[in-house]
Amino acid sequence: MKDKIFLPDLRSMAWARFHEDDHVFECLVAPSLKELHVFSWGVTEFSSLSTIQIFQYDSGDDLLRVGSSLEDILSGMPILVEFETSLEIPTPTLQKVLHGELLPFLEVMKCGVAFELADVFIDVFEKGLQNGAALRGRLREVQVQLTAMRCHTSPPESAMRHAERIMRIYGIDFHFRRGI
Repeated sequence: MKDKIFLPDLRSMAWARFHEDDHVFECLVAPSLKELHVFSWGVTEFSSLSTIQIFQYDSGDDLLRVGSSLEDILSGMPILVEFETSLEIPTPTLQKVLHGELLPFLEVMKCGVAFELADVFIDVFEKGLQNGAALRGRLREVQVQLTAMRCHTSPPESAMRHAERIMRIYGIDFHFRRGI
């Protein structure tokens, strides 16, 4: 059994993790922690971070664009209101977010999407809203950073039209950003 690190008054934390054997979050007990910023080369294990309201997760590993591990992390943060990641959110995870199964209190979402999948992402997003998504009325801002080879170009016109329609109909500030 690992020793526990008890930090009862910690409210905000930034962590850069580069070693696979670094498991600080498995033993961290921080009941007041509301804001967590993580930069890690691999999806890390988190335990008992249910108090997090703002979570930023950046990864230097392009291989982590998809996978259930991101969903596992998010499922442990039920009161999250702001989520930002450099990772691409898999479609099944996005659908769970839109239906309130994951992150039911989400107000701000910032994520990456491959340029080629911009239309698919926004189509799934809009269909979720049309089908009475649980987040309608709560979600106020979405920023999508286009990734991959053509990320220096503007988003596809069809995706831009979808974004404008989402802003007009649902009042969500939906924008695409160019990747690096």
